[in-house]
Amino acid sequence: MRRSHRFRIPALAGLLGALAAGPAGAQVEESSTGPTCGRPQYVAQIDPNARRTTMTVSLNGRAIDLTDGSRVKRSVTPLMTAENRVQIRWTPISVGGNGKMYDTPTVIQMLHGSRATTVFQFDPSDYPNRREIAVKFKAPPAGNIACAPDAYLAKLDYSHEGPFEWTVAVNGSYHAYILGNATVDLRPFLVKGKNTVTLSWRVIGGSGKRNLGDRKVAQITSTVNGNTKSLLSFGFKNVVGSKGSRSVTITVP
Repeated sequence: MRRSHRFRIPALAGLLGALAAGPAGAQVEESSTGPTCGRPQYVAQIDPNARRTTMTVSLNGRAIDLTDGSRVKRSVTPLMTAENRVQIRWTPISVGGNGKMYDTPTVIQMLHGSRATTVFQFDPSDYPNRREIAVKFKAPPAGNIACAPDAYLAKLDYSHEGPFEWTVAVNGSYHAYILGNATVDLRPFLVKGKNTVTLSWRVIGGSGKRNLGDRKVAQITSTVNGNTKSLLSFGFKNVVGSKGSRSVTITVP
């Protein structure tokens, strides 16, 4: 069974800082200053196995140094714009000559106070025949409910059966790219009134022998006034290359 990738960002103090750009690319020093809830901050993180699989990561054309090991985190807030593009290039190193690469998960998370949601999650070991990927995603819309007490979550699961490639769109704008398992806090992308949330998937691995149609591969839940409800739940057969999408309307009071 394939190991699922989950990422945790601990307390935010010490993660955020000012940008210091040098000729070798963008490097960010950490500080003890945390953000307010209404002002999004961003951190990037890479697994220390990146020292085995050589990678370069850039955001909006600026290189990010994530290669000094021990699960380093970098603030990338000054690099973020309304429309963002993250690009990864890598040179794989096989494990024991069996053709498999070392896992090298890379994530970018958006922070609102003590809350964090993943907007980009990727591992090149799931793409043995590729050497590069580029993904675009948009910043949160104006007037979003990131600081609201009610919760709206998209839970994307069962990467060990795929893995699966997910995109999360709200009201026609793509906000998150997820490879594997993750829980995406939808509040930064929702506004008051009606919102259309679309989860799109593509199966990029697996045997195709497991029909996950009766599994909750993806769920969207709401917790309003302490009451949790399932707004969307679905599964599908993990046939390599298959893809699709499901949408739900969320009305924020």
